[in-house]
Amino acid sequence: MNSKTVSNLVTAGASSEAAPVEVDEPSSKRLRPATSDVWNFFKKLGPDKNGVERSECKGCKKVFKAGGKRYGTSTLKRHLDSCTQIKHEDIGQTIAELQLKMGALKIDSGVARDMFAFYVVAGNKPFNMVDDRRFRNWVKYISPTLKLPSKNTVKADIVKVHKREAAKLKKNVSFHSK
Repeated sequence: MNSKTVSNLVTAGASSEAAPVEVDEPSSKRLRPATSDVWNFFKKLGPDKNGVERSECKGCKKVFKAGGKRYGTSTLKRHLDSCTQIKHEDIGQTIAELQLKMGALKIDSGVARDMFAFYVVAGNKPFNMVDDRRFRNWVKYISPTLKLPSKNTVKADIVKVHKREAAKLKKNVSFHSK
């Protein structure tokens, strides 16, 4: 049905009249672009005698049903994992695995706070640098799970680190003086 004149009742005000309405339909079905990355490894062959779209693996030349609503790309993706002629790595899966590994990476907040205290002291940085929005955004980007301490907590951490390091020095001095 390419272009038909369809009779339709059109209501105009209080009276109704039968008026022909022109309905244009495209002469061929609009094709969507093939967006799946599997099409980099398969060649479209067109429909077979039953009208089912076919595609051929560029590596092993095996033919598959592919296309339309009934035959998607899942079979083609599974074939890529087992095809010996094509070296294929699903980048989406790789990224997902890396995100899981990064999520599993646990940061010890006590160690992170001690290291930050050493950084502030050694670099003669102000305690309130943790209040800077840009600094907080940067740290959140690097590690979304890390909680930044407040400036008062940084100050307390520096005092703790100082006392701990002073105790180590005192212990070493008394050890060497004997």
